[in-house]
Amino acid sequence: MLSAEKFFIELDRAHADDLVYYYDDNKEFHEWCAKVTGWKEDHGSFSDISNFCPETGIAGVNLSCGYYKAHTTDEYAVWEEMIAAINAAEKLIKAAADVEQFDYVERKPVYTSLYSNKRSSYESWYYDEAKIGRAVQQECRDR
Repeated sequence: MLSAEKFFIELDRAHADDLVYYYDDNKEFHEWCAKVTGWKEDHGSFSDISNFCPETGIAGVNLSCGYYKAHTTDEYAVWEEMIAAINAAEKLIKAAADVEQFDYVERKPVYTSLYSNKRSSYESWYYDEAKIGRAVQQECRDR
């Protein structure tokens, strides 16, 4: 896909200082984001870029933006962490001038043994959450 976009940034992750890529396995992009922001990679189950990046073929990162207890009556945000997310996004945007487009690379489930279909607990969670998220979205589209 030819486009001017080099990658996508989403600010919709709980907590602080996290970089989440969902089903993208582009290690070069992950390392570049960590180097530019100083933040750490974490894992999540689903967000908008979970569908958007595979559709476009362009890598994307979700930045944590300082909210906690999401979707509850006790939800709150930490102002300083929200500003830190904006600053991290700004760093990524400025650094983008020196890079080519980062492609989305689909992460495949990894099995723990050649002789078994059992996955590690992380891979099982990761793969199953991805499957569930996509199935729910498809069901909503079908309605």
